[in-house]
Amino acid sequence: MGALLLALALLPSPAAAQPSAFETLCSDDAARVCPTLSGGGLLGCLLRRRPKVSAACWSYIGPVEPCASDIERRCFSAVPGAGRIEHCLLSQRQDLSRECAATLDRLRRK
Repeated sequence: MGALLLALALLPSPAAAQPSAFETLCSDDAARVCPTLSGGGLLGCLLRRRPKVSAACWSYIGPVEPCASDIERRCFSAVPGAGRIEHCLLSQRQDLSRECAATLDRLRRK
């Protein structure tokens, strides 16, 4: 479960005083690759553009790559932080792609 929380809680909460791991590892990528997006839309955008994402950022977000479409489609406006993207995906578990559902199951077992 820890790996899933780590992978899906990528975006900072608005009240975060210190930069999150996502901000530290992916802020340059976000500004360069997906400059107009935020929340689940930003995460999905980065996941879909792997060749343009730095190795450091990819090492952090890559585990949820099979969920890129589901994040963009179902959690686009999810407020980042505190496991909200994970909650968004899990609340729609029955509607997720098979690949994303299997990824969530695998990451939750870790």
